[in-house]
Amino acid sequence: MNPMIIVENVDAKVPEMELQELISGLGAVESVQLAKEETPGSGTRIAFVTVRSAKHGKAIISALDGKTYWGHVLKVKAMKTRSGETGPGSIGIRSGQKLNKGDGRASSHAW
Repeated sequence: MNPMIIVENVDAKVPEMELQELISGLGAVESVQLAKEETPGSGTRIAFVTVRSAKHGKAIISALDGKTYWGHVLKVKAMKTRSGETGPGSIGIRSGQKLNKGDGRASSHAW
């Protein structure tokens, strides 16, 4: 499995293609998936980024973590599963799930 990083605090109005172009310019990226639902009460969303190697992930994290983008300070970090591998399971979300508004639990709806 390729390493994954999570980008938190992405403005809800940022187009997915724009975010993908920004991140792809910083390292080799396999995919960028922007959650369709906003984080409750924040006007922001979360992006899941699959990178080609840990080296590229570290470069993206270094370049974006703590930087202001569309008026929000981004939080960027490597994702780890309970077993220590990278992937979305580390935050309790399986592929094809989204967070329910207000309660932080995952649902089976597609992003």
